Amino acid sequence: MSGTTDNPEPIQRLLAQAHEAGASGDWVGASVAALDAIHDARRRRDFAGMARAIGAYRNASAQVIELAEHESDGAMIISRSADAPDPLCAGCYLLQPPMIGADATRLREAAFAGGLPVRVLAREPMTRDGLWPVVAVGDVIVRAKVEPPEKLQRVEGVITKDAYPGPAPLDWFRAAIGSLGETALSRLDADEPPQHRVDDLLEILSALPEHTGVLDALESAGAEAQQKPAPTLPRRRPVIDDPYSF
Repeated sequence: MSGTTDNPEPIQRLLAQAHEAGASGDWVGASVAALDAIHDARRRRDFAGMARAIGAYRNASAQVIELAEHESDGAMIISRSADAPDPLCAGCYLLQPPMIGADATRLREAAFAGGLPVRVLAREPMTRDGLWPVVAVGDVIVRAKVEPPEKLQRVEGVITKDAYPGPAPLDWFRAAIGSLGETALSRLDADEPPQHRVDDLLEILSALPEHTGVLDALESAGAEAQQKPAPTLPRRRPVIDDPYSF
């Protein structure tokens, strides 16, 4: 069996913070506290505690998504920092070149620091086959190619290689985020020890913090890890991002 700590108080404190924040309507604060609890539980190899934290995070994250989408008729296109609302407000944002995936991560972090529920996605220039690479950046980088929101003509004179004005429809926005998660999950090795898969999934979660499929897989891997001893072989990190596929 994998070991657990004799002092679970930090997890309990973080979960209490998540509960109190959610009860007051601060779902961003609840999600941040619950995510901290997930990581604290993993550090302690407390996979039962991690399961409780995942449940709290799942609930808070769903509320953040609902609030962000409620404030949006579509995902606002941001090409430069000056395009973002000042002050920043709740909603959905699609960043495009010259902005990059890391800018999307920074925007999300800035919004969450201010308690603002947002969903953020970044795209890269349209490929010659008329697709959009979308990207998420965290401890790993995840890319997937998706159909753009509508059929677009290629425009060589602009950095995006198209002239899409936006906003991007929410159905497309959700599906693009879903494709990123599916791509990342497809590159995991199911034969790796569950403790290693937990760590792989936590890295993916850092890039895709609201993807329900990633949370489902993390919950499943954690349940397996609770029943098995810690692996003796070093972790082999999967290749999540394959830029040469573009």
